[in-house]
Amino acid sequence: MPEFDRFMTLMVFWEISQKEKFDMNVSLTRELKQFVFRKVASGSYRNASEVIRDGLRALRERDKSRRDAVQNLRGQICVGIQEADQGKTSPFNENTVRRVKARGRQRRNSDGSSGK
Repeated sequence: MPEFDRFMTLMVFWEISQKEKFDMNVSLTRELKQFVFRKVASGSYRNASEVIRDGLRALRERDKSRRDAVQNLRGQICVGIQEADQGKTSPFNENTVRRVKARGRQRRNSDGSSGK
């Protein structure tokens, strides 16, 4: 009997995955509900479903950006470890701290943020 239940569960998931759209009920806080209504009322969206779909697409894109940033950071860490293993490092002292802070300030200023 458990195998049959597993088979039926897989069939249900397969059927859902074959549909282009399917209905889903979502509970929102009052604040989010008002936000959705304001978006529709502004004329930017035809209905609440469009607002939610757009929000989910933005969330998916944000998640991808974060994954890409983490992957990039891991790559930079690997490069740093390899350079350290090859002796391509400089001592950590006051000069290093000043250099790192100056580089950070330069990046911050080129990004247009005040940092305060």
